[in-house]
Amino acid sequence: MKIITPDYYKNFVCIAGDCKHSCCIGWEIDVDSSSFEYYKTVGGDFGYRIIDNITADENSLPIFK
Repeated sequence: MKIITPDYYKNFVCIAGDCKHSCCIGWEIDVDSSSFEYYKTVGGDFGYRIIDNITADENSLPIFK
């Protein structure tokens, strides 16, 4: 397999709502069941942020907001 990435790939950081481009608009980030179970065990502020940013899709499967 050959993987091609832009030269700036390693330095890329998504700025989400501050971005003026639309390359990821409409994307859905699925959360598999084992990851979801793990996320529920993460404690502290970070664990809360993860769970607070997961919702369910039309099939009641977990996805990131």
